[in-house]
Amino acid sequence: MKPDGTALWRSDILPWSDMLTGKIGEYPGYDPLQFMLDEAHKRGMKVHAWFNPYRVSVNTKPSTIAELNNTLTQVPASVFVLHRNWIRTASDRFVLDPGIPEARDWITSIVAEVVQNYPIDGVQFDDYFYTETASSPLNDNETFRRLRAGLCLEGRTGGDITPSSS
Repeated sequence: MKPDGTALWRSDILPWSDMLTGKIGEYPGYDPLQFMLDEAHKRGMKVHAWFNPYRVSVNTKPSTIAELNNTLTQVPASVFVLHRNWIRTASDRFVLDPGIPEARDWITSIVAEVVQNYPIDGVQFDDYFYTETASSPLNDNETFRRLRAGLCLEGRTGGDITPSSS
């Protein structure tokens, strides 16, 4: 339901997905999630809402940046323009920095919006990796320095973040 920083449902937090009309923020003329729920439940099927929590865009092309910036005058606007300080580049896409507590709260509010407004049968989170590869670091060192609360960098690219021994 959240393939990136856009929504496949009528959201007060995210703009409509360009996957529906070709343009971020453009109303597709119906609520795809409600349609899916109505049709699936009529047939006795369950629907789990699938969220890609951190992805903001599928690429970093100038045309994508321009389209994200154009949402500034929309309601709702993209997180890309509302909270630019939460955005990092990972590989070839923009993502939220999950080390920022406000960004995590924002993600939680999106899931809560769907759970509270639609009769979904479950929630799934995409298997997102904090740093995808050693060659595509998230560049979140400033967030880590500011919010580390006793964590150390050891193991960040290949394993879990571990409590520091100091």
